[in-house]
Amino acid sequence: MPIRDSQGSLSTSNSSTTFAHGVANGDPNQSSVVLWTRVSGAQAPLNCLWQVATDTHFRHIVVRGSVQTDHAIDYTVNIVVEDLKLGVQYFYRFEMLDSQSPTGRTSTLPAGHVENLALAMFTCTNYTFGHVNAHEVITADERIDLVVHLGDYIYEHGAAGHGGHMGERIGRVHEPSHEITTLADYRMRHAQYKSDICSQAMHVQHPMVAVWDDHESANNPLDEGC
Repeated sequence: MPIRDSQGSLSTSNSSTTFAHGVANGDPNQSSVVLWTRVSGAQAPLNCLWQVATDTHFRHIVVRGSVQTDHAIDYTVNIVVEDLKLGVQYFYRFEMLDSQSPTGRTSTLPAGHVENLALAMFTCTNYTFGHVNAHEVITADERIDLVVHLGDYIYEHGAAGHGGHMGERIGRVHEPSHEITTLADYRMRHAQYKSDICSQAMHVQHPMVAVWDDHESANNPLDEGC
């Protein structure tokens, strides 16, 4: 769960350089949810273990498994966990050798009438403009049931593009420095965005549903083409 270190900075428990990009979950329905992480620094195919439990200490594990990841998918891990109970909160984590990921929280959707449903919605997350501290507010709000990202999760600009001057001032220049166009470019850019500690903490705490917009591919593609 998200915590504060001795300097008051946001961090995540059980953090590890093996899971330097944190964990995430999303697209829940009444019986399933998608879990995600990335094994950092890997050089060969490997098996990553995963567990889902009803408690943070993982005394009551409801399902577990292992999945192979390799260079072809940039050592990411994507699991669709099925046959879960509806409207239930779960906790999940990943393990690789002697390293353990942060513990994430998720939940399946309820059925029938719902008295309250709290959605956190935001859009246009540009790494170069600064730490996404709005995510910290979302992280701390336990009333939130689901986070909805309305598009532009990343920006495809180069270092001199939109927000570039601010990025230079605060040390958050886009990587790679050129406008991203290749698969390798997109992997690097996504990894940079996933390095933001506020973003990581939000993904630990809440499931997300993401909507695509233009900057996930190219600026204004409907007007100018890709």
